Amino acid sequence: YVAETYSPALLGANAFEKAQVKQWLNFATSEIYGCSKNLIYPLFGWGKYDKEAAAKSNKSLMEHMKVLDAHLNGKKYLVGATATLADIVMFNTLRFYFQLVFVEGMRKNVLKNVTAWFSDLMATPEAVKVYGRTILAKVALKPYVAPEKKEEKKEEKKKEVKKDTPAEEPKK
Repeated sequence: YVAETYSPALLGANAFEKAQVKQWLNFATSEIYGCSKNLIYPLFGWGKYDKEAAAKSNKSLMEHMKVLDAHLNGKKYLVGATATLADIVMFNTLRFYFQLVFVEGMRKNVLKNVTAWFSDLMATPEAVKVYGRTILAKVALKPYVAPEKKEEKKEEKKKEVKKDTPAEEPKK
């Protein structure tokens, strides 16, 4: 609504581009962002780390990133000749991955086109104004895994009742 009202160009130049923008918006918010629960949230302590779920999410994320990388081959933007809402949302969705997970080797070898696209967008004055300087990950962060608590055996304490103490009388 906001893009349509205040900056319709962000939604694409024609009906076909508008459909593509919506497609990439859905891809970013459901496929890419969906992996955040198991990969990004535990890094901030927003959820419990589950090794199996993280491995599945990582595999899924990398499959989606390969699709995105293939799409961006030879392109400056996701849709059309100018940045669209799809570029903004995808950039925002991938930002934590680039800062915390995608290390240099992965960016250069596996995500070459996505990295070029991301780097171009992060250098724009608008992105710098909103996010500040974006620093890319040198080492992938590992989630904190709390050590398992050992159940302490609780000893039952017997209550000793003093027989010499007179019972209190109820107050009126």
